[in-house]
Amino acid sequence: MKLIINNIINTKLETKRLALRPVKSKDLRKIFEMRKRYPLSHLMKTIWAMNYTSYVNWFKKKNYIDYIILDKKNKKIIGIICATFYLKNNILSAELDKYIAYKKYQYKELETEATTEWVNFIFQSTEINYFFTQTLKKNFSNLNLNLKLGFSIKKKVADLTPRNSSWNLMKLDRKKWKKNNSLLIRNIYFSDLKEILKWRNNFKVRKISFDKAYISYKKHYEWYKKIQTSKSYFSFLILKKNNKCGIVNFKITKPNVVQWSIYKKPFSKKGIGTYIAYLSINKIFDNLRVNLINASIDTSNLASIRFHESLGFKFKKKLQKNFVFYSLSKTYWEKTKDVIKHKLFYEYNI
Repeated sequence: MKLIINNIINTKLETKRLALRPVKSKDLRKIFEMRKRYPLSHLMKTIWAMNYTSYVNWFKKKNYIDYIILDKKNKKIIGIICATFYLKNNILSAELDKYIAYKKYQYKELETEATTEWVNFIFQSTEINYFFTQTLKKNFSNLNLNLKLGFSIKKKVADLTPRNSSWNLMKLDRKKWKKNNSLLIRNIYFSDLKEILKWRNNFKVRKISFDKAYISYKKHYEWYKKIQTSKSYFSFLILKKNNKCGIVNFKITKPNVVQWSIYKKPFSKKGIGTYIAYLSINKIFDNLRVNLINASIDTSNLASIRFHESLGFKFKKKLQKNFVFYSLSKTYWEKTKDVIKHKLFYEYNI
């Protein structure tokens, strides 16, 4: 269990509107006060949340991990999402709990946004066979959210409180999640680091990189901590059918402008680089209010120059150390992205 927890607590998550991070001791009083709020307290299966000492003790459980949900705009804690891990008969599972505490944040699909990222994160970062959750039968919004994510109702369960309410046990197994999961671009998780480092240190990748040096795991982990805390530097993992195929990095250099770099998994099929670029550029332009993407390319890397030109990047100027500077505007991308998509489908069969 300790290894599972360590693979999780080192990772901060982000969605379009939310940030998710591990709960810290300083957060406990705030979270406790949130849990006491009506009607939230009446939607929980147990009553221990009303006792602060019990809550602090629960937080110390070794098979349990709590993340807070933050509004990215104002950094306010608006909810909690957590997983409790169980190992029985060599089968690993996790119980899902989550809530948005404040009415003003409810009914805006924020809980769906947070839970989708959390479920994907836990399945990708651990070897759990399935998620399960216990949902109050009259909590229709939570019930519908779980069904939307692929959970199915298995049976009714007994209430542990004096309320004598009706509850549903719901389950989502890995096979069904994998079949339904259409995520194509996601946060980089701590559990991804060793595999990504292996890609990065491949000779073909280093040869075309700005920094051609061999990267140690220590340096690689420092880079990971940087992307976990930076407000201007971001990295994402690109997937196809749940298989990892590449990385995109981008840094905000000035308002509405980013510098980017991408690399694909070594020995990938033809067209994967274009696939990674297509998804990444759409994300940058659609989610970040960016108008311009810049790239610095080694003059000897003719393949990369041709690749960027095929995406619509235009040569701007020469840089020092044998590098050239290319740019892609959002306006030009809007005119050419359908051509790139057509190429992916018909020429590369991706």
